[in-house]
Amino acid sequence: MTAMKKDSAKVGFDADEVLEIAVQIEKNGADFYRRASRLLNGQSSLLMAGLAAKEEEHRKAFLDLREKWVPQHALVAAHDADGVVAAYLRAIAGGYVFPTGKRGVVHLRGDESPMDVVRIGIQAEKDSIVLYVGILGALLAARTKTVVERILREEEKHLADLGALMLELSQAR
Repeated sequence: MTAMKKDSAKVGFDADEVLEIAVQIEKNGADFYRRASRLLNGQSSLLMAGLAAKEEEHRKAFLDLREKWVPQHALVAAHDADGVVAAYLRAIAGGYVFPTGKRGVVHLRGDESPMDVVRIGIQAEKDSIVLYVGILGALLAARTKTVVERILREEEKHLADLGALMLELSQAR
């Protein structure tokens, strides 16, 4: 992440940085589901591999959005009088959503059921939505708000898809 510029009432960060975070979160999600796929068997393994593929598609979509929407080095001012937004962004970029360990691997014990894995995924999607709502509330530039709103809509779709999958899994029990 690039250094954030700060004065007493504003912190500067750009749409590129927000999209960088979105890409990293999707990568972490894909890694999480790939790991779950290796730990599970049969249909459950295939289900997790499918979720990993979806996360990879989302990552690529955010990369495309980054190339399309983000002018090079366009700094955006945001309200952040006490530095909370800047600290939050750093925490997120460090692996808060789909938390990772020393080697960047998402923590799984190895005894999780498919429902457990989906439950973790749902929580990660909720965490990412909270992140983007927080970023959106701090932004001043309409162009960057548009980018964040698109990311937010995608995350809301992810959450709805995982919610539907959780319902299917619970009814199959």
